[in-house]
Amino acid sequence: MAEVVENQRDRLLHALEMTYPGWNITVEDGWWIAELCGPLTPQLSKAGVVLYVRRTDGVALGAALSQQAARRHSVGPCTFV
Repeated sequence: MAEVVENQRDRLLHALEMTYPGWNITVEDGWWIAELCGPLTPQLSKAGVVLYVRRTDGVALGAALSQQAARRHSVGPCTFV
């Protein structure tokens, strides 16, 4: 059973990495953590973009990263590294 859970986690982790390439995503001690690649400019910060996002599961992290992507996009395409 543990192997099934691990495979599901690995698949979700891979999907998030492919969907949000502007973030370094890891799973540590039960936390799903995303770190923004590149600098957090004043414009991005003003739009609500953060350096780190931490959630208790991958689905919640995906939802948070979706919001972050929308915020980054609102600043303009030049914000994507």
